[in-house]
Amino acid sequence: FPSHDNSWGRLGRTAKNLFSCEDIEIAMIACDLGLGKGIFRDLKFTHLIPAEKMTEEFLFRNAYGNGYSYTIHNWLRFGSLPKKKDLFGKIKEKLRLFRMSKRARGKYLAEQKGIRAAILTLEKNKL
Repeated sequence: FPSHDNSWGRLGRTAKNLFSCEDIEIAMIACDLGLGKGIFRDLKFTHLIPAEKMTEEFLFRNAYGNGYSYTIHNWLRFGSLPKKKDLFGKIKEKLRLFRMSKRARGKYLAEQKGIRAAILTLEKNKL
């Protein structure tokens, strides 16, 4: 079970970092235990989002945290890292970036920066 590994403490939000995936791992552990998860179509709620979370800066910080968290989570849970792009993949990425809006490009680049930071963290800690 992954829960015995303190590396899982890297996931989850703090005042400083917008890391995530701890909720995904809770659902996966429930399935591992034979409990499961569900979708409740009739459940309705209002999600109040503060104005400071509606900025481009927050969007980019959140994208960075998601990229970082998904990479750490996939490594700890499945032992997999994102595949490195070959030359063709790098060219396709550049073309895709060129076609994106400024905001979408910024979000994508922030997520990629988070992925690279997570890989460096894993290498540094020899996980």
